[in-house]
This record gives sequence, C-alpha cells and structure tokens, in this order.
Amino acid sequence: YHKGVPGDYVVKAAYFKSGKQPDGGGIDPAKHGCGIKWLAPIIPATGEHAAKLRTADGRLFEKHGFEFPLSVIMLNPRTVIFALPLFFNKDDPDESARVDLLYDELVELIEVMGYQQYRTGVAGMDRVLGGNVPVVNLLRQLKAAVDPEQCLAPGQYGVNVSRPEE
Repeated sequence: YHKGVPGDYVVKAAYFKSGKQPDGGGIDPAKHGCGIKWLAPIIPATGEHAAKLRTADGRLFEKHGFEFPLSVIMLNPRTVIFALPLFFNKDDPDESARVDLLYDELVELIEVMGYQQYRTGVAGMDRVLGGNVPVVNLLRQLKAAVDPEQCLAPGQYGVNVSRPEE
C-alpha cells in the first residue's frame, strides 16, 4: 500500500451495489457486471471552493438516492481533485436510469460552477471540456495540424476537426 505498486483496493468498491463478488479471475467490475460511473472535477485548494462543491454535489446524490462517496485528492498546493464515483446496480433498471440523470446533472453543475474535469471515463469524453471553448478550439487546431484524417483517437474528448466552434 502506497509503495508505487498499483492495487485494486479502489476498484473493489464497485462491487458493493451489485451484490456480486469477484470470481477466481480477479477484480474486474466490467466483467462481473458492476455499475460504476465517475467524474473528477478539479478545484482551487480552498475551503470555500471545497465546501461549495461538496454541498452542491451532496444535494444531487441525495436527490437521486445514492450514497456520496467522495475522495478529495491534493494534486498540488493550489489544486484539489474531487473524485466522485457513482456506484449502482446495473441489474436494476430504475437505479441505472437514476445514475444517468445524476451523472448528467453533476457534469452540468461542475460546468456551471466554473470547474473543469480532471479526466473522465469514455461515457463523458464528449462533454469533458464543457464550455471551455478556447481550449476546444486550440485542441482542434492542433489536431487538424497533426492528424487531419482523424486517425488518432477520433472524436476523443470532444475534439473533432470537422466541428469548429461558432
């Protein structure tokens, strides 16, 4: 633990809502049908920003009937990552629908509050840059210069050469 060797202790948490257990093949939430989505906004490392986002996020988790498992990670002296895993039971259609709504509302909240996501899963790539038009336009210009045929990671992170911003 904390020796520079990756472990699976965080990934194991994905099993708690599914009621499933890993088989002899090891920890693999996708293989075992566990439901997990996540997002990780970055915020200034101040109590004011942390309290404001924690309160707003917590309200949304409560509104949709989910536990609020928050990890706060100091990236550097000025920046904090709010790691927000959304655990759900994929075999429960109601819970799956509610987690989609929760995810969408969290992404919108983060954008409205003026925060940027640190990184995202595949499901959120097209929205990760949100309203950050200057960054999107710069990335599109760079992508057009080095990958005009869109061979490298096409459409990843919402950066598509053929769709310039207005």
